[in-house]
Parts: sequence; structure tokens; C-alpha cells
Amino acid sequence: MKIDPHHFGCVYNVGCSYFFEKKYLNALKWFELAIKIDSQCQDSYFGKAATCLKLGRYEQAISAIELIDDQNEWKSQLYLKE
Repeated sequence: MKIDPHHFGCVYNVGCSYFFEKKYLNALKWFELAIKIDSQCQDSYFGKAATCLKLGRYEQAISAIELIDDQNEWKSQLYLKE
């Protein structure tokens, strides 16, 4: 499979795939890349928070959730059509 490292949806979905395969370190890497691509999309922060919880990185999980709370407008790729 070829992955476009600049396409948010592609990168985010790779993170989700690794998360559901319980490969949490890989998932974290991809969720962090997705955040770099689109820092306004909360989906990546939720993915990062859930992954950090699985890894026992509770402070990182809290930080990810706090960043979501700081944003004024909800933006989720899950509900947008390209």
C-alpha cells in the first residue's frame, strides 16, 4: 500500500489502523503526524489521547484532550465531505 504522508485522511487512517491492531507506538507516530498536517482537526487529538492511555502515558493523554478543549470551533474530518 502506498501512503501519501501529506494527506490528512490517509495519515489519520493509518493511525487508526495501527490503533485497532494494538500497535500503539506506531499509532501514536501517525496521529502526531496527522496533527502536524491539520492541527485544527480534533479527531487526531482524540486518537492520540486514546493511544496514550493504552500506553500508560496519562499526562500526554490529558495534554491532547486539553488542546481539543482550547479550540473554539469543532472540526471533524469524519463529518466533512471532500
